[in-house]
Amino acid sequence: MMFRMGWSGMLAALASAVSTCSGARDLDRSRGSRHISRQAAIAPGIPLKVLAVGDSITQGFKSTDGNGYRLHLLGSLIDAGSQVSYVGSQRSGNMENNANDGFVGWTISEIAEGARPDFKLLPNVVLLHAGTNDMDKDPAPEPYDTAPERLASLVDEILGAIPEVTLVVAQIVQSGNPGTRDRIPAYNAAISGILNERAAKGSKILAIDMSSIGVGGSNLIDNLHPNDKRYELMAGFWFEALKQASEKGWITAPCEPSAEL
Repeated sequence: MMFRMGWSGMLAALASAVSTCSGARDLDRSRGSRHISRQAAIAPGIPLKVLAVGDSITQGFKSTDGNGYRLHLLGSLIDAGSQVSYVGSQRSGNMENNANDGFVGWTISEIAEGARPDFKLLPNVVLLHAGTNDMDKDPAPEPYDTAPERLASLVDEILGAIPEVTLVVAQIVQSGNPGTRDRIPAYNAAISGILNERAAKGSKILAIDMSSIGVGGSNLIDNLHPNDKRYELMAGFWFEALKQASEKGWITAPCEPSAEL
């Protein structure tokens, strides 16, 4: 597993709001919150306000319960003693705390457009898995080889809107579709450079390599979406990334959006 990390120095201000950052305030908690373990929490004493951004894989498409990785990740975080709330404009899955910004069939540019309003919710953690549809659509609505540039633009927008965010970006799941499968490696390789550049400037940004999922189309429902076991594996990858971020002391208290928003 690969991580790319760096301390936050982003100075961009949130354009339209004045916000305040809280301590361990009481966020909504989903079912299962009573199962808190005695392990050290992820970011002890700090509530996790998580925005999961991406396409149908983020939404949990084709998973049995519609939750995808999000319920498994929630359970792991709660078991580690964390207080967690998902935020976002979309609702999917049968879990109680099912907010997200996963958009079925959307490319990076479309995801940026759809998720942009929710950056004002000021999550302290953003999980980004995007680019599958950019690699899969044929004909492509935008050039395949400029997908990394579009991802870089979305990353910069997130970091600019939420300067203190911890941003975890996935090198995406594989595909069994021949053309898509052939395009993904170059895209994933470019992600490392994008994140390294921003980490060097002080951003709290990590790369998590999920390209071991779906190799050769294995364990994918339709050559594109993970089966239930692989969604669970995705949750494990996200959790390990957040554990690393916590150990670095990156995760700070979420901010409260201005009442004007």
